[in-house]
Amino acid sequence: MLEQDGVLDLDLAAVSISGAVTLAGLPLPDEPSGRGQIRFVAIGAGGELTIELGTSGAGSYAARVPSGTYDVQYIAVPGSCGGPTPSAMPCGTATLMRAVELREDGVLDVDVPVVQLSGSVTLNGATYPDQATERGQLAFQAVEDDGGLLALPLGSAGPTDYAIRLVPGTYDVSFVGNPAACHEDTPPAAPCNSGTLLAGAEVRMDGVLDLDVPAVRVSGAVTVNGAPMPNELLDRGSLTFLAAGADGSEGDGGTDAAAAGASTRSFGTGGPVAFSMTLMPGTYAVAFAANGELCGVDPLPTVPCVGGTLVSGVQLQMDGVLDVDVPAVGVSGAVTLHGQPLPDADGDRGSLLFTNTAGGSGSASGFALAGPVSYGLRVMAGDYRVDYVANPVLCDAVAPAPLPCTGGTLAEALPLHTDGVFDGDLQRIEVSGAVTQWGAPLPDAVQDRGALTFAAEDVGAGAVSVSLGVSGPRTYALSLWPGTYSVSLAANASACEPAQPLPPLPCIGGVLVPPVALVESGVLDVDVPAVRITGSVTLLGAPLPVEPLDRGSISIERVGDDGSAGVLLPLGTDRLADYGATLMPGRYVFVHAANAGLCAPGGPLPVVPCASQVAHGCGDGT
Repeated sequence: MLEQDGVLDLDLAAVSISGAVTLAGLPLPDEPSGRGQIRFVAIGAGGELTIELGTSGAGSYAARVPSGTYDVQYIAVPGSCGGPTPSAMPCGTATLMRAVELREDGVLDVDVPVVQLSGSVTLNGATYPDQATERGQLAFQAVEDDGGLLALPLGSAGPTDYAIRLVPGTYDVSFVGNPAACHEDTPPAAPCNSGTLLAGAEVRMDGVLDLDVPAVRVSGAVTVNGAPMPNELLDRGSLTFLAAGADGSEGDGGTDAAAAGASTRSFGTGGPVAFSMTLMPGTYAVAFAANGELCGVDPLPTVPCVGGTLVSGVQLQMDGVLDVDVPAVGVSGAVTLHGQPLPDADGDRGSLLFTNTAGGSGSASGFALAGPVSYGLRVMAGDYRVDYVANPVLCDAVAPAPLPCTGGTLAEALPLHTDGVFDGDLQRIEVSGAVTQWGAPLPDAVQDRGALTFAAEDVGAGAVSVSLGVSGPRTYALSLWPGTYSVSLAANASACEPAQPLPPLPCIGGVLVPPVALVESGVLDVDVPAVRITGSVTLLGAPLPVEPLDRGSISIERVGDDGSAGVLLPLGTDRLADYGATLMPGRYVFVHAANAGLCAPGGPLPVVPCASQVAHGCGDGT
């Protein structure tokens, strides 16, 4: 906990580690596109170091890392799974060794195991047909490691046999569809969405794994209020099929739980609407994806500009027909401020945002700079949250703006199931005050002193900032929507640059005023405390040695979830390794952000570590 000016020296730790890298116990083969990387990942507080294995020659490495406990990983060259000549190295990312203690200089050899899996791919139990568009991909994802999807394209024609090299482990095998196939005039045989083919497959030795991709075709008509969809000046939207589990809802643990969504082709601007698409079998929610630009069309369109879920729990297990109807209602009204017409303003006066509880949102905007305001929208029938979206730029003026610069909620669950009227009455308060440091006027600075940010606790209400400038006393006056706000310092990180005098204001921000209710006009003074911290950086108790390349930086980050950005203080190559910063009182973590280039293959082994480490503090601020 830093509560007053002081000195905090930072001492770094390091060990030298080297070894051979082999593939299944044999020397690494040459690979024209690269043989991947090995990565040392510190467990707990610390960083990581990634070392390239090159394209040829003996597989070996040497590095200087902080002493600690590490996992050792293998990372494949991107794209090495596919292509006409797959790499002999395995695909993806895998942890090879866990919780390895590196406490002193030593040797650690690393072996990369590999197995080959191959097989054929069919569609609904039959030969995979050719098609005009890409037929999708097979994807392998390790259960134990987050190595990403290892994709094998199936092309558009020809055999669909596959072969892939993997690190032994447990894998989920999926089909990844081609979304563009959903937009064809005639849907192809292959699904255009994605889903799991096999969960938890044990891949421990070379073998054969044949895979079948299931598919169903669904088609139907789309109407609005039971009638053919009318023509509009702009695109009328589309349908989205979202599989159970893909949106966080409960799936059945099979294909549904991993399947992804897919959209129909656009409905265009005219003519009756019908759709046809090929999907993986499963349980789906069907939603109308509206075109938000229709919210600005005059006269009021018939097709909604706000969509949402039309039907949930639709079982698509075989080919069939699914007609859907989009219920549409009109809503209109006046927008006022405390019951009076909106005052004129020098800029955009904001908008109303309608958010369907069943998904989808759209704005009634276009509030002119002057005159009374009214609006009209066509939305999908449902229950809506209605918010005022403010224009924060209005608060850049010297005097308080005539409208609030932050937004607020006008209705939580407004039922819009028939045509109706909703008048939106805005609320506004004025908040002003002085900005001080330790109770005294703000001191002048060489660089910008940062800004105050007033952030509303209400979701989507926004935030507004007040610049503190470079010099002179500072006061503020803001127009806000009544609510609960926190006030933070948005600091100027560049003010703590090395070789510059320490700034009077902190270069790392944070919360100055915890959430406080501002429900009526009044005064809120804000004080910006600051402490100055300096120190030297050493290595194993000795001065930081000179290196031919940059020795990294000291990263200072505030502990907590307030979103404040940290600062990086470069250590250079040979200058005295001192640092200094002006900070808000609080808990911080000091990290040596190392330069991985110091351990580049072929260069001399450095003395300064090339993997990052926590020099003081930890993630919980202790």
